[in-house]
Amino acid sequence: MKKIKSNPDVTIIVTVHNAENYIEQCIQSAMHQTYENIEIICVDGGSSDSTPDILKSLQSIDDRIIIVNDKNTSYGHKVNVGVEKARGQYVCILESDDSIEKDMVKTLYEITKEKNVDVISGDYKIQFEYRGRKIGYIQHKYPSGLYDRVCDLRSEKRFFLHGGITGVLYKKSFLQKQNIVLPEQRLSFVDSPFHMETFLKAARYAFINE
Repeated sequence: MKKIKSNPDVTIIVTVHNAENYIEQCIQSAMHQTYENIEIICVDGGSSDSTPDILKSLQSIDDRIIIVNDKNTSYGHKVNVGVEKARGQYVCILESDDSIEKDMVKTLYEITKEKNVDVISGDYKIQFEYRGRKIGYIQHKYPSGLYDRVCDLRSEKRFFLHGGITGVLYKKSFLQKQNIVLPEQRLSFVDSPFHMETFLKAARYAFINE
C-alpha cells in the first residue's frame, strides 16, 4: 500500500458523480503518477451507482486517496471543497471521465519549483471510441508563441477566451489570496470564469507544449 505523507506537494482533486464507467481508469492514472508525494481527494456528490464502492476498493490499496462525501452535486462546489481541504502546495483538477499521463504531475511540478509560477498549463488529448477503435488527437490550447516561457497575461496584447482547466497546476496560496473559486450554480462551463480569473490575476503563468 502506498502511504500518504503529512505534507504532500500536490493535491489532485477528482470531481465525482455517478462515474462508474470511467472512475477506475481516472483514479488509477492519478495513483500511478511517477511523482508520488501527492494526495488524491475524491469529492463525491452523492453517487447512486457503483462509484462509491470502486472508490473504497481503490482506497484500500492506496491511502493517498481521500474520499469526501458531499450531497451537493454542483461541479463548482466539489472543486471548491477539494481546494479547501487540499494540503498540497499545488492543486490539480481532474474530472472523473478524464485520465492523466503518468509523468504529468512530475513534469509540471518540477517547472513550478524552477520558475516559481502561480499557474502552469499543459496541453491535452481528446480520446473517444469509434466502431471499437480508440481514437485520439492532441489539442493545443494556445498559440505557439506562449509555450515554454513564463508570462504575465495581464500585459499580453492577446487574450484567450478558454483553454480549459485540464492538465493544469494551480498554486493553492495564489487561489486563496486572490479569492478565486468556481461558481457553485448548476450550470454548464462554470470552469470558464475560474479560468479567466487565473489569467487576469496570475503574475507568473507558464505553458508547456506537452
